[in-house]
Amino acid sequence: MRLLITILACAFWTVILISSTCLTVDPPPPALLSAPEFIKAEIIPRTFDGEIREMIHVQWEPDTTDTISIYTFQILRQPDTDSLPTPITGIPDTYRDNYDAVYSLTIANRTIEHLVYYWIFALDTLGRAGDTSSVFSVELARKVNLLHPEENDTINTMITNIFFQWEVPAIFNQTMSHAILWKNDSLIWASDTVKDYTGGGSKIYRKPVDDSILPLVSGVYLWGVELIIIGGINANDPTSVTLRKMYVQ
Repeated sequence: MRLLITILACAFWTVILISSTCLTVDPPPPALLSAPEFIKAEIIPRTFDGEIREMIHVQWEPDTTDTISIYTFQILRQPDTDSLPTPITGIPDTYRDNYDAVYSLTIANRTIEHLVYYWIFALDTLGRAGDTSSVFSVELARKVNLLHPEENDTINTMITNIFFQWEVPAIFNQTMSHAILWKNDSLIWASDTVKDYTGGGSKIYRKPVDDSILPLVSGVYLWGVELIIIGGINANDPTSVTLRKMYVQ
């Protein structure tokens, strides 16, 4: 009987010991975030560093079926003139777009078209990087030649026949171009769009400023031309924004 009691007591304390030292098994972490998807690209004039500049604007959407929250986005950007991509970090989880100033990229030759490649992924609230998107290729068109007014030209406020003149270089595809005029950070005038096909030759265009905004008040202006080459095969039709300062006194 004493042996039986001893055995039962040992079994009891063994159960207590095992139950008291048993580790809690954590549930498996949620699956990694899926890759966000780029949905739109455009090249537009926009204020950056206090001036209107040529900007690349990309937009994306995250996967709404993910089971863990996004903490931040990270973009990899690589112009076709670079051998490695540059990371853009710290993009808030609420953002769905990004702007890049073209002048800050290492693209020196703007007499030909260039590609800028983008990839995007998200980091979750556990600090884990999710899947990376497929490459998103944005195409920059070559710059046009701004002919009139010339660089830093000064125009008298009383002149009432102000015009802009530019040359679209030799391009085999159909093009669309129009002149734009900015004062500070406001677009104050845009010409009608010229849609043309030259068969590969360069061509000069001229557009007078509307009488409705004349005479111009004194100050610093920025004028330029937006060019679109029809028939792009990437995320956008190749586009450029060529800008130049003009003074009115």
